[in-house]
Amino acid sequence: MPKKFFIVAAVMLLITATSFRALKQYFTGRINIELEELIYDLSEMAEVTYDDVSLRFIGLDVIIDDATIVFTSGHTVSVDRVVIYRIDKKQRIPGYLHLCAYGVRFAVDEKNFGPWHSDIKQLGYDTVKADVTCDYTYNKAEELLLVHSCRIMLWEMGYMEARFAVNGVDIEQLAAGKLEDTTIEQAEIHYEDWSLLKRLVSWTTQKDKNFIDFIIETIHEEIKRAKRGSLYSDVRCLDELAGFFTRPEQLAVDIVLRDPVSLETIIGMKKISQLFRLCAFHVSTATVGNEMP
Repeated sequence: MPKKFFIVAAVMLLITATSFRALKQYFTGRINIELEELIYDLSEMAEVTYDDVSLRFIGLDVIIDDATIVFTSGHTVSVDRVVIYRIDKKQRIPGYLHLCAYGVRFAVDEKNFGPWHSDIKQLGYDTVKADVTCDYTYNKAEELLLVHSCRIMLWEMGYMEARFAVNGVDIEQLAAGKLEDTTIEQAEIHYEDWSLLKRLVSWTTQKDKNFIDFIIETIHEEIKRAKRGSLYSDVRCLDELAGFFTRPEQLAVDIVLRDPVSLETIIGMKKISQLFRLCAFHVSTATVGNEMP
């Protein structure tokens, strides 16, 4: 009896393994077809190539390795690996998407950065490399975009994480430059600077100290306004920020939008002080980390 049991169990295990492999090959084949169709749809904007696509069967994650995107504008980006955890394939603009892109690289040259490339090189960067995570849902009928998490780790430069909710998101209207109906309802941003802002402030101080002095003066004006309103937490944060522009070292900033605001209002603002008043800040110039959370 035990011998027959083990034989049956072995046969069942073999059948299961064979079925699993066949099923995985089938789904991988389907993914290849759908990816090629997507690349064809994007062909007017960019040329996309990749080395391999595979399926992580547990979780059904799609993995794309060694992709290169060459846009018709000449901009070129290469990506070591893209992992798609979930995606809405029913709509041209996905109603939901969660993906991670590892080793996203832009060469610092004229094609990618235009006339700014020489300035970026002077900051000490020959390549911009990043890991990016994006998780969002978009309700086209309600014109509501919810970004649950957007993380960008710029290697050696800094780390940013953002969450926000935007109302009135009509892609066609936005493409036409009509922003009056688009409102940022909520926004939270965390940024840790590892070298980018520090180098940028130091470089700008050498090139155009008057501009840095103008920023510091604007911050001091906001400090006076905050003191008049007894907003002492704002005073502390702004004082830390002014100190960074005076002597750039480490910096971490948390920003929370106070009230809903339209994109048109933000773009129409003429003064830095107006932007300061939109948000609550927490600023720290203590030592920050240098790894992606």
